Amino acid sequence: MTMLQALSPVLALAANCITQILICRISKSLLKSVYVGFLAGLGVYTLRNGLSAEMLTGVITYGVLSYCYFHFINLGETARRIRILREINDAMPQGLSEKELLSKYNAKTILAVRFRRLINNSQVINRGDRYYLGKPTVLYMAQILIFMKKLLLGRTGEIL
Repeated sequence: MTMLQALSPVLALAANCITQILICRISKSLLKSVYVGFLAGLGVYTLRNGLSAEMLTGVITYGVLSYCYFHFINLGETARRIRILREINDAMPQGLSEKELLSKYNAKTILAVRFRRLINNSQVINRGDRYYLGKPTVLYMAQILIFMKKLLLGRTGEIL
């Protein structure tokens, strides 16, 4: 194995990151940009290394690196504490009042934003007064994570 072959998963991750950022800026869709970025990195890896038995190890390494990258993005987008800090920073120098923060972060507002995002991504379908499962891709990802957690840690709870 050459040094370039060993670094191929890292090069593929770089392609993933660059593509994800470009697609996110063009389309304004974070989830689509993550999917397209992952596929772009996988394509770069495959073009660089071709199809072989050795490819499996590199693909798994690339998958793990991409998984870490996804959670790095996810941390900045979903963690309320980070979002609150960013919003306070954006509101400087006048800052935000507790009332302004609570207007954005009450349970009803948070649930409405999440449902809107799930519906806009077709992950949930609204028919009348009922919600149904739409595209189950994220659900499958969550089930894989639960399976891996059960396999590695012996438990399935949401909190470690």
